[in-house]
Amino acid sequence: SYSQKQNINNKPRTPRRIYMKECERLGVAGERVITETTKGVSLDGGVSLKNKGLGDKQIQAFAEGVGAMFIRHLDLSNNRILEEKTSVAILSKLDPFIIQKLDLSKNRLTSKSFKILTKLVGESTNLLNLGLEESNLLTPSLKELMEAICRREVCPATDVVIYECPLKVLNLAGNNIDDKGAKIIAKAIPKCKNLLR
Repeated sequence: SYSQKQNINNKPRTPRRIYMKECERLGVAGERVITETTKGVSLDGGVSLKNKGLGDKQIQAFAEGVGAMFIRHLDLSNNRILEEKTSVAILSKLDPFIIQKLDLSKNRLTSKSFKILTKLVGESTNLLNLGLEESNLLTPSLKELMEAICRREVCPATDVVIYECPLKVLNLAGNNIDDKGAKIIAKAIPKCKNLLR
Protein backbone atom coordinates (compact mmCIF):
# COMPACT_ATOMS: atom_id res chain seq x y z
CA SER A 1 0.00 0.00 0.00
CA TYR A 2 0.94 3.68 -0.33
CA SER A 3 1.50 4.18 3.43
CA GLN A 4 3.84 1.16 3.58
CA LYS A 5 5.83 2.47 0.61
CA GLN A 6 6.08 5.89 2.28
CA ASN A 7 7.37 4.26 5.51
CA ILE A 8 10.02 2.32 3.56
CA ASN A 9 11.21 5.55 1.93
CA ASN A 10 11.48 7.23 5.35
CA LYS A 11 13.72 4.50 6.81
CA PRO A 12 17.41 5.32 7.27
CA ARG A 13 19.35 4.95 4.05
CA THR A 14 21.72 2.00 3.87
CA PRO A 15 24.56 1.68 1.34
CA ARG A 16 22.57 -1.06 -0.40
CA ARG A 17 19.48 1.17 -0.80
CA ILE A 18 21.60 4.07 -2.01
CA TYR A 19 23.25 1.77 -4.57
CA MET A 20 19.92 0.35 -5.79
CA LYS A 21 18.38 3.83 -6.11
CA GLU A 22 21.40 5.03 -8.08
CA CYS A 23 21.20 1.98 -10.38
CA GLU A 24 17.55 2.80 -10.96
CA ARG A 25 18.42 6.44 -11.72
CA LEU A 26 21.18 5.41 -14.17
CA GLY A 27 18.92 2.82 -15.82
CA VAL A 28 21.26 -0.09 -15.11
CA ALA A 29 20.66 -3.42 -13.40
CA GLY A 30 22.22 -3.78 -9.96
CA GLU A 31 25.11 -6.22 -9.81
CA ARG A 32 24.40 -9.02 -7.33
CA VAL A 33 27.96 -8.94 -5.97
CA ILE A 34 27.56 -5.25 -5.07
CA THR A 35 24.09 -5.62 -3.56
CA GLU A 36 25.40 -8.48 -1.40
CA THR A 37 28.50 -6.48 -0.39
CA THR A 38 26.52 -3.38 0.56
CA LYS A 39 23.86 -5.10 2.69
CA GLY A 40 25.19 -3.83 6.03
CA VAL A 41 24.92 -0.26 7.24
CA SER A 42 28.65 -0.20 7.86
CA LEU A 43 31.35 -2.63 6.85
CA ASP A 44 34.03 -3.91 9.15
CA GLY A 45 36.87 -4.45 6.74
CA GLY A 46 36.59 -4.00 3.06
CA VAL A 47 35.13 -4.65 -0.31
CA SER A 48 36.71 -6.81 -2.99
CA LEU A 49 35.22 -6.31 -6.43
CA LYS A 50 38.34 -7.56 -8.23
CA ASN A 51 37.88 -9.12 -11.69
CA LYS A 52 34.09 -8.60 -11.67
CA GLY A 53 33.93 -6.90 -15.08
CA LEU A 54 31.95 -4.02 -13.64
CA GLY A 55 31.37 -1.12 -15.99
CA ASP A 56 31.32 2.59 -15.37
CA LYS A 57 27.63 2.86 -14.48
CA GLN A 58 27.73 -0.01 -11.95
CA ILE A 59 30.79 1.50 -10.25
CA GLN A 60 29.25 5.00 -10.30
CA ALA A 61 26.18 3.60 -8.55
CA PHE A 62 28.41 1.75 -6.07
CA ALA A 63 30.25 5.02 -5.38
CA GLU A 64 27.02 6.55 -4.11
CA GLY A 65 26.82 3.82 -1.45
CA VAL A 66 30.51 4.06 -0.55
CA GLY A 67 29.98 7.42 1.14
CA ALA A 68 27.74 5.73 3.69
CA MET A 69 30.19 2.92 4.45
CA PHE A 70 33.40 2.84 6.43
CA ILE A 71 35.63 1.13 3.91
CA ARG A 72 39.13 0.21 5.03
CA HIS A 73 40.02 -1.99 2.03
CA LEU A 74 38.74 -1.48 -1.52
CA ASP A 75 39.83 -3.60 -4.47
CA LEU A 76 38.40 -2.51 -7.81
CA SER A 77 41.25 -3.95 -9.87
CA ASN A 78 40.65 -5.34 -13.34
CA ASN A 79 37.21 -3.90 -13.99
CA ARG A 80 36.07 -1.66 -16.82
CA ILE A 81 36.57 1.84 -15.41
CA LEU A 82 36.90 3.92 -18.56
CA GLU A 83 35.17 7.22 -17.82
CA GLU A 84 36.82 9.94 -15.76
CA LYS A 85 33.66 10.61 -13.76
CA THR A 86 33.68 6.99 -12.51
CA SER A 87 37.10 7.07 -10.89
CA VAL A 88 36.47 10.62 -9.63
CA ALA A 89 33.16 9.46 -8.06
CA ILE A 90 34.73 6.55 -6.20
CA LEU A 91 37.88 8.39 -5.08
CA SER A 92 35.99 11.42 -3.80
CA LYS A 93 33.86 9.18 -1.53
CA LEU A 94 36.77 7.47 0.26
CA ASP A 95 37.75 8.74 3.70
CA PRO A 96 41.51 9.46 3.99
CA PHE A 97 41.37 8.71 7.72
CA ILE A 98 39.83 5.25 7.24
CA ILE A 99 41.11 3.74 3.97
CA GLN A 100 44.05 1.35 4.49
CA LYS A 101 44.31 -0.51 1.20
CA LEU A 102 43.21 0.65 -2.25
CA ASP A 103 43.69 -1.18 -5.55
CA LEU A 104 42.67 0.46 -8.82
CA SER A 105 45.01 -1.60 -11.01
CA LYS A 106 44.09 -2.37 -14.62
CA ASN A 107 41.56 0.44 -14.94
CA ARG A 108 41.91 3.55 -17.09
CA LEU A 109 42.47 6.48 -14.74
CA THR A 110 42.86 10.06 -15.94
CA SER A 111 44.96 13.02 -14.81
CA LYS A 112 41.93 14.36 -12.88
CA SER A 113 41.53 10.96 -11.19
CA PHE A 114 45.18 11.05 -10.18
CA LYS A 115 44.77 14.58 -8.76
CA ILE A 116 42.01 13.34 -6.46
CA LEU A 117 44.01 10.21 -5.62
CA THR A 118 47.06 12.36 -4.82
CA LYS A 119 44.96 14.48 -2.47
CA LEU A 120 43.64 11.31 -0.79
CA VAL A 121 47.18 9.94 -0.36
CA GLY A 122 48.45 13.30 0.92
CA GLU A 123 45.75 13.45 3.62
CA SER A 124 45.80 9.77 4.49
CA THR A 125 46.67 8.66 8.00
CA ASN A 126 46.18 4.91 7.47
CA LEU A 127 46.74 4.08 3.78
CA LEU A 128 49.35 1.30 3.75
CA ASN A 129 48.91 -0.32 0.34
CA LEU A 130 48.17 1.31 -3.04
CA GLY A 131 47.81 -0.68 -6.27
CA LEU A 132 48.07 1.25 -9.53
CA GLU A 133 49.37 -1.43 -11.91
CA GLU A 134 48.48 -0.65 -15.55
CA SER A 135 46.35 2.32 -14.51
CA ASN A 136 47.41 4.81 -17.20
CA LEU A 137 49.76 6.70 -14.87
CA LEU A 138 51.83 9.29 -16.75
CA THR A 139 54.89 11.25 -15.59
CA PRO A 140 53.17 14.55 -14.61
CA SER A 141 50.69 12.70 -12.35
CA LEU A 142 53.48 10.47 -11.06
CA LYS A 143 55.46 13.51 -9.91
CA GLU A 144 52.54 14.86 -7.86
CA LEU A 145 51.75 11.40 -6.44
CA MET A 146 55.35 10.81 -5.35
CA GLU A 147 55.42 14.24 -3.67
CA ALA A 148 52.33 13.27 -1.67
CA ILE A 149 53.84 9.90 -0.74
CA CYS A 150 57.06 11.58 0.43
CA ARG A 151 55.23 14.30 2.37
CA ARG A 152 56.62 14.73 5.86
CA GLU A 153 55.89 17.58 8.25
CA VAL A 154 58.08 18.30 11.25
CA CYS A 155 57.40 20.81 14.01
CA PRO A 156 60.16 23.44 13.68
CA ALA A 157 60.29 24.09 17.42
CA THR A 158 60.51 20.48 18.62
CA ASP A 159 61.60 18.45 15.56
CA VAL A 160 58.66 16.12 16.25
CA VAL A 161 57.12 14.54 13.15
CA ILE A 162 53.59 15.91 12.79
CA TYR A 163 52.69 14.02 9.62
CA GLU A 164 54.31 11.35 7.50
CA CYS A 165 52.60 9.41 4.73
CA PRO A 166 52.06 5.88 6.11
CA LEU A 167 52.17 4.13 2.69
CA LYS A 168 54.29 0.96 2.78
CA VAL A 169 53.48 -0.79 -0.52
CA LEU A 170 53.08 0.91 -3.91
CA ASN A 171 52.55 -1.01 -7.18
CA LEU A 172 53.24 1.03 -10.32
CA ALA A 173 54.04 -1.87 -12.69
CA GLY A 174 52.89 -1.67 -16.29
CA ASN A 175 52.49 2.11 -16.55
CA ASN A 176 54.06 4.27 -19.27
CA ILE A 177 56.70 5.79 -17.04
CA ASP A 178 59.47 7.34 -19.13
CA ASP A 179 63.08 8.11 -18.12
CA LYS A 180 61.97 11.32 -16.43
CA GLY A 181 59.41 9.35 -14.41
CA ALA A 182 62.02 6.76 -13.43
CA LYS A 183 64.25 9.58 -12.14
CA ILE A 184 61.33 10.99 -10.13
CA ILE A 185 60.83 7.59 -8.48
CA ALA A 186 64.55 7.10 -7.84
CA LYS A 187 64.80 10.55 -6.24
CA ALA A 188 61.66 10.04 -4.13
CA ILE A 189 62.34 6.57 -2.71
CA PRO A 190 65.01 7.63 -0.19
CA LYS A 191 62.65 10.35 1.12
CA CYS A 192 59.74 7.93 1.62
CA LYS A 193 60.56 6.65 5.08
CA ASN A 194 57.73 4.12 5.31
CA LEU A 195 57.76 2.76 1.74
CA LEU A 196 58.95 -0.85 1.68
CA ARG A 197 58.61 -1.61 -2.05
